[in-house]
Amino acid sequence: MKFRLAFGLGAMLCSIEAIGDPLEYKIMTAVDADSNHQFIYNPALLDPNKKYYSFIALKDTKTSSVVASPNNNRQNISYSLKDDILAAGAMWPFGGGSFGVSYIRANQDLDADNDLISRVITETRRDDIYAMKFIISMTPSLNFGFHYQYKQAAHHLNGSFFVNDDDRTNYKAFLSGYRLGIYYSNQKMGLGLYTAPPTRGKALIDGENKIVAESGTGGLDFKYKLSDKTSLGLGATRWFYRKDDRLELSTSPVDMRNISLNGIDLDQYLAKIQNFRLGVIHRVKPQLSILASLAQQESVFHFNEDGLPGDDRENVPSFRYLQFHIGGMYTKNRFAMELSYHITDREQSSIIDNTQKLGNREYESYSAKETGVIIKVTFKAS
Repeated sequence: MKFRLAFGLGAMLCSIEAIGDPLEYKIMTAVDADSNHQFIYNPALLDPNKKYYSFIALKDTKTSSVVASPNNNRQNISYSLKDDILAAGAMWPFGGGSFGVSYIRANQDLDADNDLISRVITETRRDDIYAMKFIISMTPSLNFGFHYQYKQAAHHLNGSFFVNDDDRTNYKAFLSGYRLGIYYSNQKMGLGLYTAPPTRGKALIDGENKIVAESGTGGLDFKYKLSDKTSLGLGATRWFYRKDDRLELSTSPVDMRNISLNGIDLDQYLAKIQNFRLGVIHRVKPQLSILASLAQQESVFHFNEDGLPGDDRENVPSFRYLQFHIGGMYTKNRFAMELSYHITDREQSSIIDNTQKLGNREYESYSAKETGVIIKVTFKAS
């Protein structure tokens, strides 16, 4: 059996998962098997025999609003979250293998407005992830992929609407984790499986060590070629969790007020459970293709640090919402460029937080809308 090895070393910045999703998830569609870039969630979907030079720019905005304590001290709260991500990377084979590097720059800024106070609170996140990946071509039809990452997360947070800027909490967290993937393909179809255990690490916050964690995933990708011009894609992802000390309330460094170590956005408690997606890519001209992907996401608001998201769904009901992704891809020889747009819209009539993490037990009329534009450019060589 002949083995070919592809190896990649990368550096990435992305937003903390409690508020904003990693780049690979933001750009994930049901037709990733036909993508022409190296920032794919399942590393086994990459061709280990190709040279990649990939560039990605993503601009994402989420606006949300909620009414807190509707029956007592009513508060109208609105949020605006902006993600700006630039990514560049290269991956090239040599001999029986391939080596590559990548770099992502991401800035995330949250503005929050509560009508009980007379100012807008701004919180920022700046994260770095250093990643290593390789692919083994077991046979001409079967690939195995491995991805390892080490993350440095820098956060500058108020953690409460009633904490002044001179009482902010600034800390860094360090996490590591890995992803495994496998992909089988032939001329008609392809099937990929992947798993990523939850990442874990530590943070030193006001002299106290905290164990921090971010969600893991498991899932599959399926591609079926309907014709020479059209391919259908199916996908499913399930999320897994481990205990994260940041879910417990902490105190601000000066006034010792209760704060959340993930900030003041209510969406920090929105935990993903599972995702099902369907997509199609169609070549309308020899050099031009269009793609569309629709996903149903199931999530739950999880406030209790003694359990894990999804454990008590009978008492804390999950809810479902749609995510839509549409784009166009231009290819010529070894050059590919994709421009796409994605939108997510979700609503929940009532949310109960018995722990009162952000100072309120009841919320109503929650709504959130996230939109983004993605540009991907890849130079690909054999």
